[in-house]
Amino acid sequence: MLKTTHTSELIWEFPTQQIIGFPISSWIRIGKKTVPVSSLNVQENEASVIYDHGRFDVTVHFEYQQETASVLQTLSIKVNQATSGLLFDLQFEPEIPDPINWLTIPALFYGDNNPSADRVKYPKEMKANWSFRADASSCPGVHIPGTSFGYAAFLASDRLNYHGSTILKDGVDDLMGIGWLTQLNGGRRIRFTFPCQEVPYHFHRQNKLERPIEPRFRAKAGDEFHLSIHHFLTLPGRQGYFGPVRTMAARNRPSWLDQDQQRLRLHETADLFAECLRNSHFLPGIGFSHRQDLPEVHSGWSGGFAAVEAGLTYGEYSKDDRLYAQAETMADFICQTGVSPIGYFFAEYRSNVWHPNVYWGKAKGLHIRHASEGALFLGRILRREADQGRMRPKWRQAFYANLAAVLRDQRDDGALPIELDPKTGAVIDWEGTTPGAWAGSLIIGSVLAMDEGDAERAALYRSAAEKVADYYLEHYIKEDRFFGGPYDAYRVPNMEDPYNLLNAYAELYRYTQDPKYLEATRICAEHLLSWRYVYDVIFPEDTICRRQKVSTYGMAPASVRNRHIQNWDTVAAVTLADLSMWTGNPSYARSALDNLIQSCQLVEKGDGALGIPKGGQSEQWYATEFYWFGSFGRYGKGNLWKVSIVLPKSGFLTAIALLDLGRN
Repeated sequence: MLKTTHTSELIWEFPTQQIIGFPISSWIRIGKKTVPVSSLNVQENEASVIYDHGRFDVTVHFEYQQETASVLQTLSIKVNQATSGLLFDLQFEPEIPDPINWLTIPALFYGDNNPSADRVKYPKEMKANWSFRADASSCPGVHIPGTSFGYAAFLASDRLNYHGSTILKDGVDDLMGIGWLTQLNGGRRIRFTFPCQEVPYHFHRQNKLERPIEPRFRAKAGDEFHLSIHHFLTLPGRQGYFGPVRTMAARNRPSWLDQDQQRLRLHETADLFAECLRNSHFLPGIGFSHRQDLPEVHSGWSGGFAAVEAGLTYGEYSKDDRLYAQAETMADFICQTGVSPIGYFFAEYRSNVWHPNVYWGKAKGLHIRHASEGALFLGRILRREADQGRMRPKWRQAFYANLAAVLRDQRDDGALPIELDPKTGAVIDWEGTTPGAWAGSLIIGSVLAMDEGDAERAALYRSAAEKVADYYLEHYIKEDRFFGGPYDAYRVPNMEDPYNLLNAYAELYRYTQDPKYLEATRICAEHLLSWRYVYDVIFPEDTICRRQKVSTYGMAPASVRNRHIQNWDTVAAVTLADLSMWTGNPSYARSALDNLIQSCQLVEKGDGALGIPKGGQSEQWYATEFYWFGSFGRYGKGNLWKVSIVLPKSGFLTAIALLDLGRN
């Protein structure tokens, strides 16, 4: 129900009596001054507002949507007198009796964005009033949580609709800004701005906060602006935004994703990816290189045993004996040479030497991201190989060496180190979500040990698996704290930790059938899917993504600091399909398939259009203005880095094989 108490504020009251305030007196500015409200007329669920004696006419319509406990607000602004220095600053303030000191902008800001990440600069700390480009968020808007309920406001996309004689550049001049303001009473206001405001800094370059961007618009008489905003009451807690994000994804989902021809695209792309792995990424006698342009083989993270899994599964599925043999070579090489003196897999092999961390990361010792992820994929491989009667003893030996190190280093509370001295094993750092992935390796180890007739070792592994799973579930997963794994970005919220823990807890549920681990799997999946764009970014005209008609729906940025699109989460596709089967909720499998279909984009077909080898696909392309590695034309939004990466191909090929998506 729409209400008003005076001419400066509208109030929406939900049927359950929760209230959102709309401080309309702050909505329009000229320069730094707010434009006064001259009159306000409210009739049922619509309000008409006149500003500055008729300079601006604003119509606000509200439609309550009971199935999602949400309100669709449509806003129309008409300019009746030419105005320079114009800013729309649309603000919304909920009345939450028990607010939680946390807020979320999906894929852009989580809580304080981990201010302990002092080795890199990027937007963090909620005590500042931040505003960002809307195209930097997978679902542009803000969630303000509470103990009893929360509130979220989301845009349908990153831009507004403008009708007027001024020519706006697509994806540039029509962008909205999203952010928040902290009130004197400690409450939070969500704000949407046009033109987009980026304050107190803008973040377009790695590790560099720069001066604010605060443009104004020169409006002409007769200009009209239209915008839709979705307002949600959410479930209690930090993760109440899961439901609204899922709703926005369903509302915006492109219908063409269901066309029959998409299966053909999957088949064609799989063949191209397999060709690229065989011809451009494989190093004889070693394995699949992370990049095609320099030799760099990993045990986990940037390829590693995920690439082995792809070579074995897709090689067998497609009867590609060469790819299968290459995968065997890689597993043999890592297992025979890549175990460190302290028992964990080393990180990467380059310049004919194994190293404890990647040269482009920010680690001081052996970082566990590689070993924890690599061992998880190796465990999955060993289970599958055992089912085919192939015991792979040397692979098992390396796998068990990692598990022995985990048992040695596990604290009484279940926690595990994220970084250690590679020679002495002394722990350097415990902080981060990443070690939770060991839960999956340990439970698979328990199953393997039981199959070998070693019940005592099986029980030891299972106990350790449950201890680590319970610790990271309580301290990280339920708290919506996913950070640590991509240590080139160092402790920032990211989409890689959630897909690894999703895979790990799925294995724990698969073999224990404990409902709390199914719930942990579901939470990890929901968090991961909140990183995937729920709309299509419009790219500037002079960019490769515009020319290639790229769709961002269902694709995700890497982290809140590395704001480039990367489809590394193809490695979660099979697990998402399993989750749909276990829960009866088809949305997880549908999102996995959508992501695989979208991963068929920007693949080099052999005509040189992308400047990478045939079957190659860039790790990084940009849905927002961000200057990282881009090397196709100018840097920034709509362009890409001309390097082919192995991991997304690996997850894609494994999914095609195990879900049987690529044929018929």
